[in-house]
Amino acid sequence: MKSDNAYSVEVGTKKKPLPKPKWMKESIPGGEKYVQIKKKLRELKLHTVCEEAKCPNLGE
Repeated sequence: MKSDNAYSVEVGTKKKPLPKPKWMKESIPGGEKYVQIKKKLRELKLHTVCEEAKCPNLGE
């Protein structure tokens, strides 16, 4: 890249992000206890860190 300025910057091509591994796309397991806890959290208008981060072990 030719430039009259003292500094120049070259911008590379955008790379397509790699696909997420299968284990990151797993659906969240649940059960009766999980449903009860989630319902109670919604009633209290609370959210957990694991929910926001979509942790794979959320149902445990």
